[in-house]
Amino acid sequence: MYLSVRLPSCMYLSVRLPSCMYLSVRLPSCMYLSVCLPSCMSLSVCLPSCMSLSVCLPSCMSLSIRLPSCMSLSIRLPSCMYLSIRLPSCMYLSVRLPSCMYLSVGLPSCIFLSACLPNCTCLFIFGKVSISLSVSLSLYLSLCISLSVSLSVYLSLSVYLSLSVYLSLSLYLSLSVSLSLSLYLSLYLSIYLSLYLSIYLSIYLYISNDQL
Repeated sequence: MYLSVRLPSCMYLSVRLPSCMYLSVRLPSCMYLSVCLPSCMSLSVCLPSCMSLSVCLPSCMSLSIRLPSCMSLSIRLPSCMYLSIRLPSCMYLSVRLPSCMYLSVGLPSCIFLSACLPNCTCLFIFGKVSISLSVSLSLYLSLCISLSVSLSVYLSLSVYLSLSVYLSLSLYLSLSVSLSLSLYLSLYLSIYLSLYLSIYLSIYLYISNDQL
Protein backbone atom coordinates (compact mmCIF):
# COMPACT_ATOMS: atom_id res chain seq x y z
CA MET A 1 0.00 0.00 0.00
CA TYR A 2 1.56 3.23 -1.18
CA LEU A 3 0.51 6.89 -0.92
CA SER A 4 2.32 9.78 -2.61
CA VAL A 5 1.43 13.49 -2.43
CA ARG A 6 3.28 16.21 -4.38
CA LEU A 7 3.10 19.77 -3.11
CA PRO A 8 4.34 23.11 -4.54
CA SER A 9 8.09 23.81 -4.67
CA CYS A 10 9.04 20.12 -4.94
CA MET A 11 7.37 19.27 -1.62
CA TYR A 12 6.01 15.75 -1.55
CA LEU A 13 4.81 13.19 0.95
CA SER A 14 5.02 9.44 0.41
CA VAL A 15 3.70 6.72 2.70
CA ARG A 16 4.09 2.96 2.20
CA LEU A 17 1.92 0.64 4.26
CA PRO A 18 1.94 -1.76 6.03
CA SER A 19 4.91 -3.95 5.16
CA CYS A 20 7.65 -1.45 6.01
CA MET A 21 5.54 1.46 7.30
CA TYR A 22 7.52 4.08 5.41
CA LEU A 23 7.04 7.86 5.46
CA SER A 24 9.03 10.33 3.36
CA VAL A 25 8.69 14.13 3.21
CA ARG A 26 10.67 16.37 0.83
CA LEU A 27 10.78 20.13 1.43
CA PRO A 28 12.30 23.05 -0.53
CA SER A 29 16.09 23.32 -0.91
CA CYS A 30 16.65 19.55 -0.72
CA MET A 31 15.15 19.28 2.76
CA TYR A 32 13.51 15.89 3.28
CA LEU A 33 12.28 13.69 6.06
CA SER A 34 11.92 9.94 5.85
CA VAL A 35 10.57 7.59 8.50
CA CYS A 36 10.41 3.79 8.32
CA LEU A 37 8.23 2.07 10.92
CA PRO A 38 8.24 -0.21 12.87
CA SER A 39 10.63 -2.91 11.64
CA CYS A 40 13.73 -0.71 11.63
CA MET A 41 12.20 2.39 13.27
CA SER A 42 14.39 4.83 11.35
CA LEU A 43 14.24 8.58 10.80
CA SER A 44 16.25 10.48 8.20
CA VAL A 45 16.38 14.25 7.70
CA CYS A 46 18.40 16.06 5.02
CA LEU A 47 18.81 19.83 5.35
CA PRO A 48 20.54 22.47 3.17
CA SER A 49 24.34 22.39 2.77
CA CYS A 50 24.55 18.60 3.20
CA MET A 51 23.12 18.71 6.73
CA SER A 52 21.44 15.39 7.49
CA LEU A 53 19.96 13.60 10.47
CA SER A 54 19.17 9.90 10.62
CA VAL A 55 17.79 7.93 13.54
CA CYS A 56 17.27 4.17 13.71
CA LEU A 57 15.13 2.83 16.57
CA PRO A 58 14.89 0.67 18.67
CA SER A 59 16.84 -2.40 17.52
CA CYS A 60 20.16 -0.60 17.24
CA MET A 61 19.06 2.76 18.72
CA SER A 62 21.37 4.85 16.54
CA LEU A 63 21.46 8.56 15.73
CA SER A 64 23.52 10.11 12.96
CA ILE A 65 23.85 13.83 12.18
CA ARG A 66 25.86 15.23 9.27
CA LEU A 67 26.61 18.95 9.23
CA PRO A 68 28.56 21.24 6.86
CA SER A 69 32.31 20.72 6.50
CA CYS A 70 32.01 16.98 7.22
CA MET A 71 30.80 17.52 10.78
CA SER A 72 28.94 14.40 11.88
CA LEU A 73 27.42 12.97 15.04
CA SER A 74 26.43 9.33 15.47
CA ILE A 75 24.90 7.68 18.53
CA ARG A 76 24.14 3.96 18.89
CA LEU A 77 22.09 2.84 21.89
CA PRO A 78 21.62 0.78 24.07
CA SER A 79 23.16 -2.55 23.07
CA CYS A 80 26.59 -1.12 22.51
CA MET A 81 25.89 2.39 23.90
CA TYR A 82 28.03 4.15 21.29
CA LEU A 83 28.49 7.88 20.67
CA SER A 84 30.70 9.28 17.93
CA ILE A 85 31.23 12.92 16.94
CA ARG A 86 33.40 13.97 13.99
CA LEU A 87 34.17 17.66 13.51
CA PRO A 88 36.44 19.64 11.17
CA SER A 89 40.19 18.94 11.37
CA CYS A 90 39.56 15.30 12.36
CA MET A 91 38.09 16.16 15.76
CA TYR A 92 35.98 13.26 17.01
CA LEU A 93 34.50 11.89 20.18
CA SER A 94 33.39 8.29 20.71
CA VAL A 95 31.83 6.78 23.83
CA ARG A 96 31.05 3.09 24.32
CA LEU A 97 28.97 2.07 27.34
CA PRO A 98 28.42 0.08 29.55
CA SER A 99 30.03 -3.28 28.69
CA CYS A 100 33.57 -1.94 28.51
CA MET A 101 32.78 1.68 29.52
CA TYR A 102 34.88 3.18 26.73
CA LEU A 103 35.48 6.86 26.01
CA SER A 104 37.56 8.10 23.08
CA VAL A 105 38.25 11.72 22.10
CA GLY A 106 40.31 12.76 19.08
CA LEU A 107 41.29 16.39 18.67
CA PRO A 108 43.48 18.29 16.16
CA SER A 109 47.15 17.32 15.93
CA CYS A 110 46.33 13.71 16.87
CA ILE A 111 45.54 14.51 20.50
CA PHE A 112 43.76 11.37 21.71
CA LEU A 113 41.99 10.51 24.95
CA SER A 114 40.81 7.00 25.77
CA ALA A 115 39.18 5.82 28.99
CA CYS A 116 37.99 2.28 29.74
CA LEU A 117 35.95 1.91 32.93
CA PRO A 118 35.47 0.07 35.26
CA ASN A 119 36.57 -3.40 34.11
CA CYS A 120 40.09 -2.35 33.29
CA THR A 121 39.91 1.05 35.04
CA CYS A 122 42.41 2.72 32.76
CA LEU A 123 42.84 6.13 31.15
CA PHE A 124 45.15 6.86 28.22
CA ILE A 125 46.09 10.26 26.82
CA PHE A 126 48.23 10.66 23.67
CA GLY A 127 49.65 14.02 22.63
CA LYS A 128 51.81 15.38 19.85
CA VAL A 129 54.93 13.69 21.22
CA SER A 130 53.14 10.38 21.91
CA ILE A 131 53.07 11.02 25.67
CA SER A 132 50.90 8.35 27.34
CA LEU A 133 49.41 8.34 30.80
CA SER A 134 47.67 5.48 32.61
CA VAL A 135 45.59 6.19 35.69
CA SER A 136 43.59 3.62 37.62
CA LEU A 137 40.03 4.31 38.62
CA SER A 138 40.85 4.04 42.30
CA LEU A 139 43.55 6.69 41.98
CA TYR A 140 41.19 8.85 39.97
CA LEU A 141 38.48 8.46 42.60
CA SER A 142 40.97 9.13 45.40
CA LEU A 143 42.12 12.26 43.61
CA CYS A 144 38.53 13.34 43.14
CA ILE A 145 37.77 12.64 46.81
CA SER A 146 40.89 14.50 47.94
CA LEU A 147 40.04 17.42 45.70
CA SER A 148 36.50 17.48 47.00
CA VAL A 149 37.73 17.27 50.61
CA SER A 150 40.28 20.01 50.03
CA LEU A 151 37.63 22.12 48.37
CA SER A 152 35.24 21.57 51.27
CA VAL A 153 38.00 22.41 53.78
CA TYR A 154 38.91 25.50 51.78
CA LEU A 155 35.30 26.57 51.64
CA SER A 156 34.78 25.95 55.35
CA LEU A 157 37.96 27.86 56.21
CA SER A 158 37.01 30.73 53.92
CA VAL A 159 33.52 30.85 55.42
CA TYR A 160 34.96 30.69 58.95
CA LEU A 161 37.49 33.41 58.24
CA SER A 162 34.93 35.62 56.53
CA LEU A 163 32.50 35.15 59.42
CA SER A 164 35.19 35.83 62.02
CA VAL A 165 36.35 38.95 60.20
CA TYR A 166 32.77 40.08 59.78
CA LEU A 167 31.96 39.48 63.44
CA SER A 168 35.12 41.19 64.64
CA LEU A 169 34.48 44.18 62.41
CA SER A 170 30.87 44.38 63.47
CA LEU A 171 31.85 44.12 67.15
CA TYR A 172 34.54 46.77 66.71
CA LEU A 173 32.16 49.07 64.91
CA SER A 174 29.41 48.53 67.46
CA LEU A 175 31.81 49.20 70.35
CA SER A 176 33.23 52.28 68.70
CA VAL A 177 29.77 53.60 67.92
CA SER A 178 28.54 52.87 71.44
CA LEU A 179 31.61 54.52 72.98
CA SER A 180 31.29 57.55 70.76
CA LEU A 181 27.61 57.84 71.58
CA SER A 182 28.22 57.50 75.30
CA LEU A 183 30.98 60.11 75.15
CA TYR A 184 28.77 62.43 73.17
CA LEU A 185 25.90 61.99 75.62
CA SER A 186 28.13 62.53 78.64
CA LEU A 187 29.55 65.71 77.13
CA TYR A 188 26.11 66.92 76.23
CA LEU A 189 24.77 66.23 79.73
CA SER A 190 27.73 67.89 81.39
CA ILE A 191 27.39 71.00 79.26
CA TYR A 192 23.66 71.10 79.86
CA LEU A 193 24.05 70.66 83.64
CA SER A 194 26.76 73.32 83.84
CA LEU A 195 24.64 75.79 81.93
CA TYR A 196 21.64 74.98 84.10
CA LEU A 197 23.63 75.42 87.31
CA SER A 198 25.17 78.67 86.14
CA ILE A 199 21.76 80.10 85.23
CA TYR A 200 20.30 78.93 88.54
CA LEU A 201 23.17 80.47 90.53
CA SER A 202 22.95 83.76 88.68
CA ILE A 203 19.20 83.98 89.34
CA TYR A 204 19.68 83.10 93.00
CA LEU A 205 22.40 85.72 93.43
CA TYR A 206 20.30 88.33 91.72
CA ILE A 207 17.34 87.65 94.00
CA SER A 208 19.48 87.68 97.13
CA ASN A 209 21.02 91.01 96.15
CA ASP A 210 17.60 92.53 95.61
CA GLN A 211 16.44 91.43 99.01
CA LEU A 212 19.44 93.01 100.62
